[in-house]
Amino acid sequence: MKTTLEVIKVCPVPGCEAVYHYCPKSNTKCLDCGGNIMQINEETYIKKFKNNWFQYDFRTGQYYRAI
Repeated sequence: MKTTLEVIKVCPVPGCEAVYHYCPKSNTKCLDCGGNIMQINEETYIKKFKNNWFQYDFRTGQYYRAI
């Protein structure tokens, strides 16, 4: 379960499209391209980003795959 300090954020930069799970609210930069990332809710994640290849666990830097 995610806390209010650990959220899902996405990078809207075309060609990057990284998704970060467990990302601190204070982080605003993409680790892949340096662009600004934005917070999304779980419903938006499921509708638009669930099958995205570039998903990361922000805490570990490892690929994230939902079970």
